[in-house]
Amino acid sequence: MDNPEKFQNSENFYDQETSPEVFELETSTTEYTETDKLALIDESRMVLEGLYSEEDSPNQPFTAPSPAQSTSPKDEKKEIDKPKKLTIRRATIDDVEELVDVDIRAFNAVYKDYDVPEDEWRASLIEKFRGRLEKIDNDWCQVLENHGKIVGFIMACPTSKKPEEFTSWEEITDNGTLETMFDPKGKNIYVVSLSVLPEGSLSGGQNMLIANVIGKFIKEGYDQGFFESRLPGLRNWVKRQSKKRNQDFTSLTKEQLDDYANEYFRTTKNIDGKEVPQDRLLRLYASVGCEFVKLVPDAYQDGQSLNYGVMCAYKNPIPKKLAFRPITTIVGSALRAMSHSHKLTQKVF
Repeated sequence: MDNPEKFQNSENFYDQETSPEVFELETSTTEYTETDKLALIDESRMVLEGLYSEEDSPNQPFTAPSPAQSTSPKDEKKEIDKPKKLTIRRATIDDVEELVDVDIRAFNAVYKDYDVPEDEWRASLIEKFRGRLEKIDNDWCQVLENHGKIVGFIMACPTSKKPEEFTSWEEITDNGTLETMFDPKGKNIYVVSLSVLPEGSLSGGQNMLIANVIGKFIKEGYDQGFFESRLPGLRNWVKRQSKKRNQDFTSLTKEQLDDYANEYFRTTKNIDGKEVPQDRLLRLYASVGCEFVKLVPDAYQDGQSLNYGVMCAYKNPIPKKLAFRPITTIVGSALRAMSHSHKLTQKVF
């Protein structure tokens, strides 16, 4: 949504060359011969090829179920169970109103608490979304479609700001305008919005969008990406815990809420022998290699999260010794190609 409440699992970019002078990674002091570099490139290709099988090529089209083939209730159920055709593409100005509608549907639980008429904040969202698309390269805003209908999107931008500077979504994004956030020469990436409807998330659409962003991030040699996540399970968890401790949830002080939020943030659960965050959204981000920088009170307006958020960061995974153009291009382009298939993204996420 138009707040970091966006980072809800309710979520590409195609290749665009960037000037080498703008995104030059700091390299290792080790000197590599051309033979060494070629060997490293071959090695990276071999690793990436392990992601694919002949039947799972990134260019392999999905076969959409045909309603005409269904003649009985049993057959109809089979058709419903088949995966939908998900595709991703760059956003255009013409998509703005649909993007806003998707955002509103995905975050209805948040928007319904706004104390202004719906037509007013919808008009405000349309204006801000249009302003962002006009400001940033539209390769930074990708849409997820299910049979041609937009069911999700992700929006990011280069910035010189750092995760440690975050206090609230409104402040760091200049209330959604990106006036001081957007820096075309910045070495970091800030994810402004991530909204996905069930029609996309049930088939792994959010993973497709995340993989695509990571691919662009790696290909163009950024240092780190960051965003704030909601804690959608926090309110219900605090209600249960306060009841167990004979406390009235509605009477909890700010200090008590801070303590509960910290406890929730730091508590893990064991799943398949691995300790993971208890919050389902944090588990998603942990699965793709994100680090959690800090818990942020009053990060944005979100009742389910009690207005708390978590600053998440993703550092460039390419080792310094491989951080030269051929390697970053190969790895980044492969991830972006892979992101067009939910089957392939499931192998990584």
